Amino acid sequence: MAPTMSLQVIGPSSPGSKVVLWAESRLPRQTWSISESGHICSQMFEGQILDVKGGRGYDQDHVVLWEPDKNRASQIWTIHVL
Repeated sequence: MAPTMSLQVIGPSSPGSKVVLWAESRLPRQTWSISESGHICSQMFEGQILDVKGGRGYDQDHVVLWEPDKNRASQIWTIHVL
């Protein structure tokens, strides 16, 4: 869908940092892996995974960097390869 784009953390790598699609020309390129449990894990920022922010604001459905939490279903992803 976006072959020249990749997921990138914007700003400092702390819990709640926004994650966006960005041109692959941005350096350094950030890489991600998916665990068997469905967590999408940052290879650059150890112990950080993708999560959906939640809440009631306009950005409630934005993707953010977060620490793993077994009680947050929003951290579990299902990947479909097209």
